Amino acid sequence: VKNRPLSNGFSTGGSQSLIASVLKNTFDTTTRFSVQNVTSTSASVVIDFYNTSAVKVHTMNQTIQGGSAYFVDAGTISQLGTSFNGSAVVTATGGDVVSTALELELSGVGAKAFEGVAAGSTKFYMPSALCQAFGANTAYAVQNTSLSASTNVTVNYSNGTSETKSIGPGAKQSFIACNASGMPTGFSGAAVIESSATPVIAVGKAYGSGLATAFVGASSGARYLALPYVRWATNADFAAGLGQRTFITIQNIGSSSLAAGTVKVDYIDK
Repeated sequence: VKNRPLSNGFSTGGSQSLIASVLKNTFDTTTRFSVQNVTSTSASVVIDFYNTSAVKVHTMNQTIQGGSAYFVDAGTISQLGTSFNGSAVVTATGGDVVSTALELELSGVGAKAFEGVAAGSTKFYMPSALCQAFGANTAYAVQNTSLSASTNVTVNYSNGTSETKSIGPGAKQSFIACNASGMPTGFSGAAVIESSATPVIAVGKAYGSGLATAFVGASSGARYLALPYVRWATNADFAAGLGQRTFITIQNIGSSSLAAGTVKVDYIDK
């Protein structure tokens, strides 16, 4: 078994970092995440855990020295009970922080990684949405960034199907593509997530056929995107675990169509 969960680096930090999905012994998965103080002086950090019912289940207080990271293993936190399904809000005083999360299956071999997000948006774009396509499915973890107000969140898939849920303060809800009303089997597309009242953040998870990955949704787009890690292997090497492959999905978030040839991907070797 060879897994290589990846997360992006950060150019800046913030006084808050939101981790949309934190699990303990749920969906055969437990989360580990790390919080780094990106400033040169020590920071006082508070980590609040919210379940899907918007109840603050547990609070941790930690001093993190400048440049250092603090690791949290949800599986070792007794206050979360025997199982936990929720999210985390990291708040720093005296410094700025960033965070990244790692989800590890307990009995399987799946491993996913994604970044914490400093601030939310009322609209998020998800470039990959799957319902039993290529043997895979997608689920979105959407967290309400407000700690005082609820919001209604709608996931609009590119084939016209949708699903709406209410999300309480600090909490998250899960949206599984196949659960959207009228979603056909074999769907492969994209989605747009919209919040009615408060900013949210979103993490996408793709899983199935023995493969698993995760990605943070985007609140805006750009004409140029750079991917620092791209791999390709032959069918034989990939199947034998001797090589890696990168799967790239590109979503048009504009209001008009892009003609064939408008979007170009250049592959540049080392």
